Amino acid sequence: MKRHPELTIVATDFLWVVDNSGSMEEEQSFVARNAALFCEILENFGFDFRIGVITTDSARLRGTFTDDCAAFSENVQVGIGGSGYEQGFLFAHRALDPTSPERLDFREEAAITVVFLSDEDDQSTTPEGLLIETDFYIDFFNTLSVRTFAFVDLSIGNIPICPTAEVPGKRYVAVARGTQGGEASICEPDATDSLTRIAQTAGRTSPDYPLPRAMAPITASFVVTLDGEPLRGGRDYHFDLATSTLRFADEAVPPVGSLVAIEFATFVPLDPTGGGTKREEPACNAPHDR
Repeated sequence: MKRHPELTIVATDFLWVVDNSGSMEEEQSFVARNAALFCEILENFGFDFRIGVITTDSARLRGTFTDDCAAFSENVQVGIGGSGYEQGFLFAHRALDPTSPERLDFREEAAITVVFLSDEDDQSTTPEGLLIETDFYIDFFNTLSVRTFAFVDLSIGNIPICPTAEVPGKRYVAVARGTQGGEASICEPDATDSLTRIAQTAGRTSPDYPLPRAMAPITASFVVTLDGEPLRGGRDYHFDLATSTLRFADEAVPPVGSLVAIEFATFVPLDPTGGGTKREEPACNAPHDR
């Protein structure tokens, strides 16, 4: 079998979820000043891209999805008059949920990468005021084959290391890691590395196929084929029950454009007959290709 190439360049819609609370002027200005650099990096990687911007208190698109650097620079400066109760996950969910009246107009053929830019952590809650677990959002993004990127304070403690940050972005980082995404510090004075990581997150291939936890697959029941040829469990792949992820071995990662068929039985029946489920998807990070 061929190895995955390092990058898979596909049509990609980037959704920036920007904190618009009172302490975010510096971070917004930083991204705005480097908007042309971000576009240049995407173009150098060969992306067919569009960029949209919403905020941590609204799923309303600022401007339009665009591939114009000047427009992105303007759109990302969302102001600092928004809520100090940042709910980036909640409004990204509304913008992405196929059943939501607030869903944005993503291209059908495009992969989606969500970039969270904030100097605080996510505070998404239920209508009753209960903090929504990160696992809910990890499952949601993985179900849609969406990768996320945390552009936040990366302190592992409770005190931020960035002088402009209020709170470390631990929840954003947890979801980024759970969606095969990436992370970068808002402290870095040079944007090149951080913006390059965003491009790499969107374009890189992955040996991991996350499955929604609610499916509760039975590990011993997996039948996995690559372009119709059976793969060997325990050698070509294994299922990580803790993360509900099917992980291919380095030498067995499917090449881009191939069709991976994953069949398994479940502990919780998914239909009235008590049968299992079958999931087919090509090996790529785009929702329609993966």
